[in-house]
Amino acid sequence: MKLDLSKHTTPFHHFYLIEGDIENTVATITTHLGELGFAPDTTRHITKDHFTIDDAHELQSNQIETTDNINKFFIVTFNTIGHEAEQSLLKTLEEPKEGTHFFFVTPHIHGIRDTILSRCYKIIGDTASDSSIEKMVKDFLKGNSADRFAKVAEILESAEEESVLPKTFTRELLRIVHNSFSVEKKEERDVIEKTAELCGYMENRGASEKYILETLAILIPRN
Repeated sequence: MKLDLSKHTTPFHHFYLIEGDIENTVATITTHLGELGFAPDTTRHITKDHFTIDDAHELQSNQIETTDNINKFFIVTFNTIGHEAEQSLLKTLEEPKEGTHFFFVTPHIHGIRDTILSRCYKIIGDTASDSSIEKMVKDFLKGNSADRFAKVAEILESAEEESVLPKTFTRELLRIVHNSFSVEKKEERDVIEKTAELCGYMENRGASEKYILETLAILIPRN
């Protein structure tokens, strides 16, 4: 579904949470704000793979430092968010500064706690998911340990020709884990958070793809 912001921003809400393809959604937000006459310097972009409590504290400080009576927009993108970061964000949501608006963009909102969801304006935008990668991940999750390790070997072998495959695979794996497990159950929340942590490591230069994928193969319960 193509994202249309015009019907969601009259008037502006303090906090938007948008589920959709990050790159396309950010471009849509930026274009929309420009069409409304807001200068580029009124918008700040913050891009994180995993949004932490430190990021939440920094965001709160940035909001406090904004000039009174001037609209300021924060576009914050992330793949995952930590529980402590969510708790910290509640203060920002409950004590908004006039004229400050947040657009949080993530590929999936399923794993975000109800305390956040109940305080924001939710929008489901355009999503992007490679069906072949999605099938690969679902087959991986259905497999036993031997099947999973065989799939890891296959991914690593393919990565010699297509270096982005391990990262693409772990991003889709994280999306499906978020949609399949409940943050309200401690054991399942622990799986989500550990999966997010490991998938975040995959983005680091020099990360051991073999170690990360094999650890994920052991960590995630069979689905």
